[in-house]
Amino acid sequence: MKPMIVQRNDTVTIIYEAPGLTLTLRGQAQDAGALGDTINVLNVQSKRVVQGVISGPGRVTVVGAITRVTENTPQPASTPVSLPFPPTTLHKSTA
Repeated sequence: MKPMIVQRNDTVTIIYEAPGLTLTLRGQAQDAGALGDTINVLNVQSKRVVQGVISGPGRVTVVGAITRVTENTPQPASTPVSLPFPPTTLHKSTA
């Protein structure tokens, strides 16, 4: 059995990691756990609960979602748009 290195209600350092970014802030452990366990941690500033992995005594790491940047530029009006299906005409029924 692994030793518990974070106890419930302990003050911990939350380490938020995303590509090119690392933030640290204070938190309060909502669960007890050992190294590598996933626990809930209260962000004391925002009062939100996040999940993170215990990465050391008093340290919980939260990994940010990987975001993909895609080009969302609309095409100019003069450029024809090709449809993946044939265009259809809607007819109003008079029945």
